[in-house]
Amino acid sequence: MKNLSIWFAGAAALTGIIAAIFWWISARIDQGFDPAPPTGNIAKDDENKTVSKGNWNDLYVSLFKISDALNAVARLDRWAAISTGISVALSGISSLLGS
Repeated sequence: MKNLSIWFAGAAALTGIIAAIFWWISARIDQGFDPAPPTGNIAKDDENKTVSKGNWNDLYVSLFKISDALNAVARLDRWAAISTGISVALSGISSLLGS
């Protein structure tokens, strides 16, 4: 039983390290939020009554970059949570077998 306990403890440590790697990668994903503010002011542009659309495209692209980054972070966090749960379960089994 002692050897089986050691095997479960080793598997728990390995899955814990895998979870930590997933958390670390997730934390290092660039959120990509660097928009330029939209230019123009409709209140001051009495002549044309339009707002300049110069930087709206940059803001729109940045929002999609943020959405993509959040999806990637969510995917990595899901795998990290699963790995953490497996690690905790294996650690508990190891503890029960070792006592």
